[in-house]
Amino acid sequence: MSCCGAYVMPVELPTKVQVEGGKPPADAQGFVLTGRHVLLMLLTFFGVIGLVNAYFITVALRTLPGIEVKSPFEQNQKFNKGLEAIASQDRKGWQVDVITGGLKASSPLTVQLRDRSGVAILGMKVSVALQRPTDARFDHQLELKEQGNGVYAAALPEVEPGLWRIAVEVKRGNEREFYSEGRVVAKE
Repeated sequence: MSCCGAYVMPVELPTKVQVEGGKPPADAQGFVLTGRHVLLMLLTFFGVIGLVNAYFITVALRTLPGIEVKSPFEQNQKFNKGLEAIASQDRKGWQVDVITGGLKASSPLTVQLRDRSGVAILGMKVSVALQRPTDARFDHQLELKEQGNGVYAAALPEVEPGLWRIAVEVKRGNEREFYSEGRVVAKE
């Protein structure tokens, strides 16, 4: 026991073998870490990190279906025109009812158009976009046919269960008279 209360064990360290020329023999030398080894380890480490990052970036970019517009800048320039269209639409006071029938395949999708006083609006071109918020590959565009008395209808295609965005557009000729978006959940 030492003066501090710790046990001291005697250790015999191997002695270096000296040969002529001042260098130990090859079998006694062992592995020597050099600057070249450290450089190769650092390059390998950061190279692996770079390859993994490149892989994840590639996978993320290939699986991204979320871009809805090609030029957000041009879309933003149309914003004020959109505000004026909304104000014009509100001044009309139209009543537009969308009846989905539960979003079941081949059930009718019906849109009823009435003006402020409840009179049916005739002679319009009505289209409905069914859009899947998570994947644009499942989107559907429907052109509704006039049934009379302000009612426009089309048969629904088969849609997957889940959340859907419905965009209704009403045009007279080439001019948009009404536009509305909503969300609906299709159940199994």
